[in-house]
Amino acid sequence: MRMSNKYKIALTSLMGNVIEYFGFTLFAVFSKEIGQSFFPKLDDFVQTLSVFIIFGTGFLSRPLGALFFGHFGDKIGRKKSLSYTILGMSVITFLIAVIPGYQMLAALAPVLLVVLRLCQGFFVGGEGPGAALYILEHSKVENRGMIGGVVIASIITGSFLATLVGILINQLGVVGSFSWRIPFFIASCFGLIELYLRFSLPETDDFIIVQKKNKIQKIPIKTVLKSYWREMMLIASLGGVTTAISYIIMAYFTPYFEKQLNIPHIAALQYSLYSIFLFISFLVLMGKVSVRFGARNFTIAFAYAIIFLLIPAFLAINSDNKMLFLIGISLIPLLSAGLCAPAYPYAIKKFSTEVRYSGVGVSYTLGIAIFGGFAPAICSYLMRTTELSYSPAFYIILLALVYLAFEHILGESKPNEI
Repeated sequence: MRMSNKYKIALTSLMGNVIEYFGFTLFAVFSKEIGQSFFPKLDDFVQTLSVFIIFGTGFLSRPLGALFFGHFGDKIGRKKSLSYTILGMSVITFLIAVIPGYQMLAALAPVLLVVLRLCQGFFVGGEGPGAALYILEHSKVENRGMIGGVVIASIITGSFLATLVGILINQLGVVGSFSWRIPFFIASCFGLIELYLRFSLPETDDFIIVQKKNKIQKIPIKTVLKSYWREMMLIASLGGVTTAISYIIMAYFTPYFEKQLNIPHIAALQYSLYSIFLFISFLVLMGKVSVRFGARNFTIAFAYAIIFLLIPAFLAINSDNKMLFLIGISLIPLLSAGLCAPAYPYAIKKFSTEVRYSGVGVSYTLGIAIFGGFAPAICSYLMRTTELSYSPAFYIILLALVYLAFEHILGESKPNEI
């Protein structure tokens, strides 16, 4: 394979992740504005909580998307399945950009928003694991740790750009119910450009070999449920904790800084942007370092690090010392990157090629739906009920303990070499 073709595969795959998660994360970045458009009669806290709940519903449909697109990805190819995910995401994101608010549709407006969010999550459920699988199957085995970090970094880059756009729109003085719609429209346009680029990509060699050996499964998920249920439980628990701590950084930090620390909106977005930028940088670094120690050992080590260091990180954020504050919002991205970077390379080793899209996709997104997606809403609720500045750490620590328990019980099964 020519170097130019390798770069094209990598860049096009990663661009798809950036675009899809840019559109997916806009809900959190513009939670205040969306809350005002769809829940104008509620107070500020309930508005934000309502938007975070809708944000979380997008994760509920992700396992269905992973099941649907994983089925076709294992039967007709990774490339075709990924083309459909980006097309669907672009259409849904455009519809979100133009949906009328509460003033025009009353109670029907938030109902339609929930439906569109569920559809958005459906397509993202096929995109995230599929794009990771596609690029990892194209990469050399010795590079997969670093590539795994880069894949997650591309997802976080989408959130970084969403936050950056939020800052720019605020600084440009674009206000009112129209302000949050602009980036959704931009995301839908870029999605269609990405669709065009994906048509020129080749299929992975791993899938072509399975085709030639006539190993295509009639119903891949049936094989996964029968032969890989232990692996599914393990990867689901890993998907839950990685997503929850990631969305603390990508979705929860901004409202947390505003409401808990009384930081002005623009400054809160800037601090969030700083944290997300560190997260991206650490992901690439941790992905490379994880190769030396092994993906499993790395995830276990950082799960323990989260248990012991997350509460001190939140305490540092809430201190009156500016340096401790910066250390706190830097430490959480480091902990998250160490756990997330090797997650996909670890997961794909657990499933054979003929069922890998279905196995990784459904397992990981189940963990996201059950544990990860509602992390911002759960953390908001914990803050309100406990009045403890570090209470968001409780939920993440619980998920880390769940993952370690499953790892202790199920993690010793022999991985499938790829």
